Amino acid sequence: MDVDEEEESGPPNADSRLLDVFILGVTPGCPEGVGRGSTRAALPGLLGCVDTHSLTRCSRLCRRARELVGVEHVWEPRVRAACKLWGLATPKVECWREQFFNLDRPRCDGIYVGECTYIHRIRPGASMEAKLMNRTFHWVEYRRYIRLLPPDQQDWTRCAFVLRDVCPFEVAAELLAGLEPRARVVDVESEQHAPEHRSTTSLLRSRVVAGTWEQEGSRIQIRVTSGRDTLSLALDLRNGSYREFSGRLDWMDYYMTDEQEQVTRFNLGRSPHGDGEPSNREKDHYPSLFIRPCPSLEHFL
Repeated sequence: MDVDEEEESGPPNADSRLLDVFILGVTPGCPEGVGRGSTRAALPGLLGCVDTHSLTRCSRLCRRARELVGVEHVWEPRVRAACKLWGLATPKVECWREQFFNLDRPRCDGIYVGECTYIHRIRPGASMEAKLMNRTFHWVEYRRYIRLLPPDQQDWTRCAFVLRDVCPFEVAAELLAGLEPRARVVDVESEQHAPEHRSTTSLLRSRVVAGTWEQEGSRIQIRVTSGRDTLSLALDLRNGSYREFSGRLDWMDYYMTDEQEQVTRFNLGRSPHGDGEPSNREKDHYPSLFIRPCPSLEHFL
């Protein structure tokens, strides 16, 4: 018997069948004892107790692992749970795995990052640094970070954290992933009277603004409070690539409302073609934000 015929014939022995039961679970009425394609499992199995990122890693182990991860009843409970969490109607489909990645919702298993750049002009003799003495300009880079949290199970509040800084992603991810929404409000009030010689971590933490977000179709509306002003960010949710569903946020609108209810709109500098590119290549303060997964947030997917 060739290797291909042996693989198509199913598990070769009792140990392999026991492994399938352990991984997939047991469904009443299934002749083999393994719940293939049914959600009414008496024993959910190992694959029903791990997050989606772990399923993806498991599918890369071998061909048999990929087949087990692809079983429909492994994905159907995840789709139903996601629809319940996000207030979406449960679809009637055949391919539950594909539907899980097609649900209209933002990503909470990571942080959206936008790489901002602009040209800083240097007047002759304005800088004494050796690397800048003979240059007329240099590129300045910084980042915008947005973390969206799933709805709270008690009051269904959707919280968001926004940060603009030059710090690397690893530093921002560690900070934003460790923030609690309700604790953050207390921190902002207490840090307003903090001494000037705060540590770098404390200084970076004070630059994080917290708020709430709402979704209407593909439009993500974020409202955060900075001092006495309210900032409103409107972004368009898109797929980053084939493998990054809901992995991109494009700027649609950005304005500030002060305590006198006066509105100040910011020029996003976007291309009129609607491709998310800047209209001026020399400055891009509002680039598209792409999702970057964080290991500590993987369970939110």
